[in-house]
Amino acid sequence: AMYVAMAICVTLVMYVAMAMYVAMAINITMAMYVTMAMYVTMAMYVTMAMYVTMAICVTLVMYVAMAMYVAMAMCVAMAMYVAMAVYVTMAMYVTMAMYVAMAMYVAMAMCVAMAMCFALVMYVAMAMCVALVMYVAMAM
Repeated sequence: AMYVAMAICVTLVMYVAMAMYVAMAINITMAMYVTMAMYVTMAMYVTMAMYVTMAICVTLVMYVAMAMYVAMAMCVAMAMYVAMAVYVTMAMYVTMAMYVAMAMYVAMAMCVAMAMCFALVMYVAMAMCVALVMYVAMAM
């Protein structure tokens, strides 16, 4: 009976120890799976954050490049408007100078014509005076 009781106790202890080892193995594997899942989700979040930051940086760079292109286009347009204004003012000044020169030439021609008329009138008057004097002398 003692041997039987000892055998029963030994087998019970063995079963308990086996159950403990099995439970430990189950807990260890569960912990491994949990930690693996944690690492996977962390890696997923990290990659997501990387992609988000990359997208943000790309959009920022795009906005900066767009702003640069817009500013360049504005500068070009402003330069075009300035150049147009310069050309317009130059053309205005040229046309004004042309009109002034034309008016000067017209005035000069008028002065010349007036002087010619005066000279003609003077020559006619002198000739009339000479003729009068000659007639008077002849009459005398």
